[in-house]
Amino acid sequence: MAKAGGKSFVRCVQTHGGAQTPDWNLGIEELADWLKSLPKPVAVFTWSGGREIIHACQAIGLRVPEEVAILSGSDDFLCDMSRVPISAVQSASEAIGNESASLLHQLMNGGKPPKRTILIPPLRVVTRQSTDTMAIADPHVAKALGFIREHAVHQINVQDVAQHAGISRRLLEKKFKSFLDRSPADHIRHTQLDRAKQLLWETNLSIEKISDISGFGSPDHMTYIFRNKFKTTPLRYRHEAQGRCPQPKHTPKAG
Repeated sequence: MAKAGGKSFVRCVQTHGGAQTPDWNLGIEELADWLKSLPKPVAVFTWSGGREIIHACQAIGLRVPEEVAILSGSDDFLCDMSRVPISAVQSASEAIGNESASLLHQLMNGGKPPKRTILIPPLRVVTRQSTDTMAIADPHVAKALGFIREHAVHQINVQDVAQHAGISRRLLEKKFKSFLDRSPADHIRHTQLDRAKQLLWETNLSIEKISDISGFGSPDHMTYIFRNKFKTTPLRYRHEAQGRCPQPKHTPKAG
């Protein structure tokens, strides 16, 4: 359900028995009108309507996440498969299942239910494209950020970004300093580092392969950047990150 200011974008339909049941096909036009009326940039938190919000944004030309950032309250494969992958809250499903089984066992053996509600915090926010670029009002900076997000792993340079944004390199650097307090080159490096960190944490790819597909070009260069930024090596970062929150490792398919 998408809802804001007391306004719901879920329609109800009549069943054969005369009851009202939700129609989860959101009214895209109405949703688009609401999004259009909001001051920009804006962030939207939704439980299950992330894809519909993206469709509505695309219908009226709003950029995600530069103008509208979207966070889903529930992470599933649809978030990852969306046209614009949606950032989402990842629930601690295993911990919830274990706690539920333990409580059920207790109750079946004559135990009393807990007096307080059992709260299990989520694991993390899974960051995807729908929130990973800072929302900026300046159209040139927004366009530059979108280009960096899509192409940083291809070893682009600042001149490439300026050309895509349609302004001079000097003006681009001035705008970045004003809006982000960093240079375009710093933002390119930041984006490459985020990609490398994600791959180190979620996959079993080699350091050499990760350095290549993250835009660093060589493992030595990536290690140098990691040492300067995080005071550690990529391999040590992987061990520490996976040790804090172990994840099943996989190898992405080529292409």
